[in-house]
Amino acid sequence: LKKICEYFSVEQALISEYQLKQELACITYSYTESESPQLVQTVLVQPLDMVKGYDDLFNEHGIFCTNDLEIVNGKCPYVYNSLKYSGIKSMVNIAFTEKEKFLGFLSVNDFKSARVWTDNELHLLKAITSFLHHVIINYNREQDQLKIRHFDNITGLPMFPSFLTAGNRLLAAKETPVKFALLSVDINKFRHFNLNYGFSIGNEILTSAATLLRGFTEANELCT
Repeated sequence: LKKICEYFSVEQALISEYQLKQELACITYSYTESESPQLVQTVLVQPLDMVKGYDDLFNEHGIFCTNDLEIVNGKCPYVYNSLKYSGIKSMVNIAFTEKEKFLGFLSVNDFKSARVWTDNELHLLKAITSFLHHVIINYNREQDQLKIRHFDNITGLPMFPSFLTAGNRLLAAKETPVKFALLSVDINKFRHFNLNYGFSIGNEILTSAATLLRGFTEANELCT
């Protein structure tokens, strides 16, 4: 993203991904030049409902290019307010699509002045976006496989083999002897809830317990 900013002489480039199952729009990667006059921190995660209609701004080639933010206001006031407040003068968005589904976009933003984007620049950005999309898909697939192997799919906590590996690494990192404690937690009558209310309720209890424990876990502690 830094190279994109340097090549096109712009101040910001970011990638927004639409997570359709979670109904979220997430800015997963971003780069902003330090001298940029942007005043507010970008919202990293927001409900898809908040950005509803934004994808209608893209043309049949998956490109949305404008120097007039009022166009955004007509389709998506929430995004318009964010863009206006940030001080963007010119922007180009190139869509990520798969099987005609809108999955996000690469956004290249100029804070200094409005500009005319040439066809060659737009074609190059589209090629870059296509490449980035494939890289992100492969990376996300690898991360999903990693989570399946090392993390519980209900609680999101590390599974016991990963816990042992991380624990041994933590113990080995200490140069001087340090005392450690191991805390084991049981959920009272958990089997009763599973049998009488169903496994979905049991999973909710596990998830709530994991979230509570994770909230009390410090950076140098492990929870599984």
